Amino acid sequence: EGDAASLSPRGSRARVRTMLVRTLYAVVLLWPLWGLSTTVQKTSRRLVNAPYVLLCLAVSFSMVDILLLIDWLLGSARIELLERINAHQLPVFIFANVLTGVVNLTMPTIHMEDTLAMVVLGAYAAAVSGFAWHAPALASRTTSLLARVLPTVRQQMAG
Repeated sequence: EGDAASLSPRGSRARVRTMLVRTLYAVVLLWPLWGLSTTVQKTSRRLVNAPYVLLCLAVSFSMVDILLLIDWLLGSARIELLERINAHQLPVFIFANVLTGVVNLTMPTIHMEDTLAMVVLGAYAAAVSGFAWHAPALASRTTSLLARVLPTVRQQMAG
């Protein structure tokens, strides 16, 4: 059960749930251990001391838990979203870059409070995901529009 196939994004809900529970045990253990270790020594990235290692592990396992929870809740919808992003990489990339510019020009992101910054990041992720989700419909509309417009433009340029 610990092979690469069991870590596949197409794994069963029961397998994902099992991994979620196992990693949740690590999260519940690592965060208090990190808190306890900081009473002895400050967390130092330069020294790569025990509190730093525990913090890295706690954050990493927490992120894995969040991703497993999303996978468990959404299942095939998440896979479908990834496939749509993969199929329309350039438009999604351009949209994400333009949206990044809009956010940076309209908000003082460098001076935001952490909570507000997380809200902005969540909205950004939702907007990019929503764009990617609707990208196939947008692509077919754009293709049909270009198919109607291009012959006219060619005629005008030739004439």
